[in-house]
Amino acid sequence: MNILRKTPVAWSITIVLILVAILGLGGSKLSNQAEQAAQFFYQGINNDGLSINHDLSRRADTAYNLYTVASRYLDATDSQLTALLQARNQLTAAESIADKYTANNLLDQSALAVYDKLAEYQLSEADQGYRQSLITELASANATISHDGYNAKATDFNNLRNGFPAALISKLCGIDELEYFR
Repeated sequence: MNILRKTPVAWSITIVLILVAILGLGGSKLSNQAEQAAQFFYQGINNDGLSINHDLSRRADTAYNLYTVASRYLDATDSQLTALLQARNQLTAAESIADKYTANNLLDQSALAVYDKLAEYQLSEADQGYRQSLITELASANATISHDGYNAKATDFNNLRNGFPAALISKLCGIDELEYFR
């Protein structure tokens, strides 16, 4: 152990241990904060399940209900009807936040196209009511999403991650910025 008594070697070992501790502890803490912030998208700001992901599920269900009403009047091969179902399926299959955002926008376009097309048909009184209430429900869920606090939490984390020394730690530990829902 005479090697440890030499000052340059002891200092080198000390510096390496400090760097490993900073990277290990800092990386772990930063990774935990990233995971916690990402969970706001899925569990809500108050961890109550009222989240963007919940509202997207609600929109997918509502879009399917619109598809069901529209399928009473439109041919099963109608391009706008099949586009609505495809958009709904794309939303339910999307995994990343960015993909969910893209699929949600596509669902909006497809739902409005079917809604407008149904205006050309003589709907039953009940179906006319469903048509209107379903498009209102889709808009309501989007309004709720627009007021969700997830993007603010993602911004807070990304600002923390990009500061010093977190930017260095995140690069060395492979911790990416959080995706925004926009």
